[in-house]
Amino acid sequence: MHLGYPPPGSQVAPSPRPASNNDVFPGQSNHFVRIFSAFSNGRRLLSRGSNQSELNCLHGIRFISVCYVMFGHRFMSGMLFPSINSLDLIDWVLKYTSAIIIGGTVCVDSFLFVSGMLVSYGFFETVTKNKRFNVVLFYVHRYIRITLPLSVAVIVYSSFIQHFGSGPLWRETYLGMQLPCRRFWWSALLHVQNYVNPNFLCIPQTWYLTCEMLYYYFSPIILYPLWKWPLVGSINLIVVYIFSVGINFYLAWENEYPGGMPLTKQLFETRYFQRHYIAPHVRASPYVIGLGFGYTIFKTKGKRIKTRPGINVFGWIITIILMCSVVVGSHVFQEENHDYNRIESSLYLSCSRSAWVLGIAWITWACVHGYGGFVNDILSLHVFRILGRVGYGVFLFHMCFQFLKDGSAKTPAYFSDFHMLYDCFGDLVIMIVAGALFALCFEYPCLTIEAVLLRRKT
Repeated sequence: MHLGYPPPGSQVAPSPRPASNNDVFPGQSNHFVRIFSAFSNGRRLLSRGSNQSELNCLHGIRFISVCYVMFGHRFMSGMLFPSINSLDLIDWVLKYTSAIIIGGTVCVDSFLFVSGMLVSYGFFETVTKNKRFNVVLFYVHRYIRITLPLSVAVIVYSSFIQHFGSGPLWRETYLGMQLPCRRFWWSALLHVQNYVNPNFLCIPQTWYLTCEMLYYYFSPIILYPLWKWPLVGSINLIVVYIFSVGINFYLAWENEYPGGMPLTKQLFETRYFQRHYIAPHVRASPYVIGLGFGYTIFKTKGKRIKTRPGINVFGWIITIILMCSVVVGSHVFQEENHDYNRIESSLYLSCSRSAWVLGIAWITWACVHGYGGFVNDILSLHVFRILGRVGYGVFLFHMCFQFLKDGSAKTPAYFSDFHMLYDCFGDLVIMIVAGALFALCFEYPCLTIEAVLLRRKT
């Protein structure tokens, strides 16, 4: 059982038994070769296998979310590097359409929500079947599965990235990616860098992994009481959620943080980014909602939940309004004549992420219980299942490829929506290929090694 959800290269259901390598290589003397077999790993990557407990709509949600993350980082890269029309960036920020990108940071909360939901859903499936909770296996399984592929990425960033480009900005660019990993590789692999070195992140986007892993470590505090004493566990869940929202509001109020993301070339150096945006104690509310929602899905999946057509339509309307309001609402804080309002900014920062994931929760609920219609048909497409399997590699390396492209430029670029979108879809194609290669060569072998180690342990 894969009890969790690293962006997005993880499972959305109990992990199927790895395809037997004996089907390809007879005998017992070729174990090491079989682990790294592109043929057998390719079969696993393209497999259509599924089971009844799989939440198919999550395949589409996670792939669309990782595309949203990647597109947002492409625009960010375009703003960080020199452009011949840099003054046009001011006009771009003031346009409402820019909110789709600037306000898109909430897509990370989609991952946190789905991660919490799958941890909870998988936990209750496991303890219901086995009647016990193996806490050591719970932690070791997750750490190995996430950290082995991550260690490969850390090695690439710290040792090889300088050979991938050239140009007047290349040395500054690759050192910005390489030096943090050479100095703080250990905090990245221990998943503590958001607290240890928030101003010098190894693989910047892996701040998410630190948050997600810390939440995973503490999740039994919520899940175990829910299993043993549902009422006490439910109260505990609500208290933890209120605390996570409250601390978000308090820190935003106390430090007078702006409601929107600061648009500056020194973003990673800002107090807002280091102490609020990537702080695990601030970002917990979507994950906590996911834990509760996973419990609800486990209790109701397979049961016929009757929903009146009017309520179903109302749910979809509220979902659209909530999610659009969160994204477009971020534009208010970027307007030229907007005066800082402490209560407005604090409320937005503390509540917007919960509002977004409540929309994701409704989409998931409707799809799981047969009210998703064409939305469920799209999100459950088999192609999303395959693309989701390469998502972890896409997550780990997409910023590397983006900075490689922009950092190797010999002349300033031209910033516009068209040019950025053109690069976005180029990134998408390249990263699907790169993610597939990473999955075949490293991620799937790591999964096999992890499965063998834990099987021997048990």
